[in-house]
Amino acid sequence: MTIHEVVDPLLRGAALPAAVVAGLLALPRPPRVGRPLGALAVAAGVLAAYFALGLGPVRPEAAWHWLPWLAVAGAVAGGAPLPAAVRVVPWLGVAALAAWLLVPDTLFASEEWQDWRPRVYAVIAGGVAILGLAMPLARRAGRVGLLLWAAAAAVGAVVLFAANNALLAQFAGALAAALAGAAITRDPDAAAGAVAVAAALHPALLAVGWLNNFNDELPAWALAVAALAPLGLVAGELPLSARGRTAARAVGVLVPVAVAAGVAARALAASMAAMDG
Repeated sequence: MTIHEVVDPLLRGAALPAAVVAGLLALPRPPRVGRPLGALAVAAGVLAAYFALGLGPVRPEAAWHWLPWLAVAGAVAGGAPLPAAVRVVPWLGVAALAAWLLVPDTLFASEEWQDWRPRVYAVIAGGVAILGLAMPLARRAGRVGLLLWAAAAAVGAVVLFAANNALLAQFAGALAAALAGAAITRDPDAAAGAVAVAAALHPALLAVGWLNNFNDELPAWALAVAALAPLGLVAGELPLSARGRTAARAVGVLVPVAVAAGVAARALAASMAAMDG
């Protein structure tokens, strides 16, 4: 493997989305556009990485090819400057859309999955709905929340790689880079908009990884832990000092992230050992 073969994917899948997001958020802007701009920036970053890496076509040909367009839907629904109570309605629409688009038509043709139909739809829609409704947590966490979200997305990439799904892992890595690029902002509204895209895309990626888990050593619960790790931001709602809330948020997110990463590493090692054996 040459240096170019190593560096090129990093430039396209990490440097590009981070630069796109940081560049857009650094632009001068009028007040009250922070939230839609944050959502637009992260959506643009992940779309740029998706097509630069050649992960899929513009017009979806498989169910998982809808993932980048789900990011756009999340940006529209979660980035709109609406009252929180009103935003619930379009966000639940995004959750339902995710379940409808991301489940392949052929999945339930298999006897193994026939009895799982309600649970599959519930897992995908529920994951997107729960993380989306938790967006106010990210707004209050600000830059720290964005970095913790980026850490969760990065470990999502590790878990997806352990599931032997390199394409999804690359896309999850691009999401992590985009969120890290968004940490340039100090605007809590822009942070909330940025997280709106992640709240749609991150759980959807892990759910699709669950449906396409090609590593018998990787338990399904590891994907679930990685998907829901950002909910650990709720620990920052405890009645603590500002520094204490920051520490609580970090612990709340990074503990499940570490668990998921450890299980993924063990599963990957076991899979590789089985192949060598």
